[in-house]
Amino acid sequence: MKQFKSIAVLVAVLALTGCKKDEAVTTPPPTQPPATPSSPNPPSYNGFTPTNVCAVVRTSVAISTPIGVVVTDANAAAAKFGNPAGSDQGTVTLTVGSTVYTLGKTTASGSVTYLHPDPANPTALIGMSTSSQSVTFNVGTYRLDGSATRSITVPGQLTLTAPAANANVPRNAALNVTWTVTTAGSKHAIFITDVAGHALFKEVAASGSGSFTAAEMGALSAGYGFVYALTYNFALYNGNAAAVVAEAVAVNTINLQ
Repeated sequence: MKQFKSIAVLVAVLALTGCKKDEAVTTPPPTQPPATPSSPNPPSYNGFTPTNVCAVVRTSVAISTPIGVVVTDANAAAAKFGNPAGSDQGTVTLTVGSTVYTLGKTTASGSVTYLHPDPANPTALIGMSTSSQSVTFNVGTYRLDGSATRSITVPGQLTLTAPAANANVPRNAALNVTWTVTTAGSKHAIFITDVAGHALFKEVAASGSGSFTAAEMGALSAGYGFVYALTYNFALYNGNAAAVVAEAVAVNTINLQ
């Protein structure tokens, strides 16, 4: 179970640090869902496309076990400088309270991505209270408007209230997604994906609820799926070329019928 939730968190933070404008997640036309899966991430940064991103994600995952559904929290962070080719910017840390977490470097084809937990040890998660919390990134050589350190507030713990974990969700009717959060961020969204990789992402005006239409649900394939609610904060730096992002996410597994 720990490994499952950790992988879900890493997918989310990698999406936050790896998105470009032509890769932004948007709500697709019902008859033309995307061919590849997406992960919940802000679809835009007020219309800008930062290529240098530090991100921290608080995730709540509901998992079915033999003793019932268990809701568990996981937290992770990532950073990337330059997209798609990430550059090495020395040591990157995240301070939460009095604890300093050093993000590990992962290099693939010459591109560097910073991650915590390290994929080699995915259960070493970041500790965080259930309320909103200020955290601070410190970057070795890259500067954010002249500073190596920048702080941001992670929204509080978010809990999905509908649809329930493992709920049967019809694809011929609208789906209302509802949630509660201890302290919301400045932006809010809902996201759903199916086993075939079709995805729908919607920003909503206020925290607490959002809906997918029957037509949008009809674009999804039957079978296993995930539904997310998220709330987030972000700040832009370096003429909008850099961003620091903090997101709270909750995800349930569902059965699309």
